Amino acid sequence: MNTSSRFYFWSWVSMQQHQQPLGFPCSTFATSCCPTMAGTEPHLRLFKHVIYAVDPALAQHLQEVEPFFALAATLTLYAHEIEEYGDIARLFDFLLANEAVMPLYLYAAIVISRKKELFELGVDEPEMLHAILSKMPKPLDLDSLILRASEMFVHHPPEKLPGRAWSRISPNSVLKTTHADPQQLVQQTLEDGERMFQRQAAEIKRNEARQQQIMHARLLFRRYKRPAAYTATAVLVAVTALLIGRGGSQQMNEIGLSVFTGIREKLTTAFKLLHD
Repeated sequence: MNTSSRFYFWSWVSMQQHQQPLGFPCSTFATSCCPTMAGTEPHLRLFKHVIYAVDPALAQHLQEVEPFFALAATLTLYAHEIEEYGDIARLFDFLLANEAVMPLYLYAAIVISRKKELFELGVDEPEMLHAILSKMPKPLDLDSLILRASEMFVHHPPEKLPGRAWSRISPNSVLKTTHADPQQLVQQTLEDGERMFQRQAAEIKRNEARQQQIMHARLLFRRYKRPAAYTATAVLVAVTALLIGRGGSQQMNEIGLSVFTGIREKLTTAFKLLHD
């Protein structure tokens, strides 16, 4: 049995000894077990908002770096990244005693602790920044990082993060279902976890279907944009000419020009919205 397997086994034993619902430790991995990885992206982006709340300058420096470097560590509660069994056990004691969002706060604390090293690289080197952020620094001062992550969570709780980041997290996400009164969490069962998992999986499928529809609409727009523009312009000119031709007076001419201008502006706005 390797280190990670031993850790998971003894974590399960510990949860049983404390009479915690089995669904609680399993729920940490629930989002990543959905049909696609789409559900993990909002979680990882939340971590960047944590950094911004604590250190806006560093967050700006890392703006071009996608947060997927934190996936392996936060998914496995760092068991994939840390080799020493004692360190893993220490981290699990901390992480399992807190909400499911705490691994993100811990990773933010690790990134902030490397601020000086990260600022030595330019913002125009996102690949190098990503390479550094993908690896855990050695040695890890776990006690200091745990203390820093706990302080960050207290001073910058998820619901108060900038950019309304917390509102973008699904209500069925493990991050929110564990962000509740501890007495309510104790009552959660495996069946509750399965129901929340199924709801989030369905939500992810709906969102992906919606995104595919939007992409399809944009593809059609790009394909037929020029013919549509020519047709709309021809119709606009014909309608304006008809209005002017019927009246002949200065007043009717002004009405025709006004109609022409109004329709042109609406068409221009519509094309811009579709293009964006």
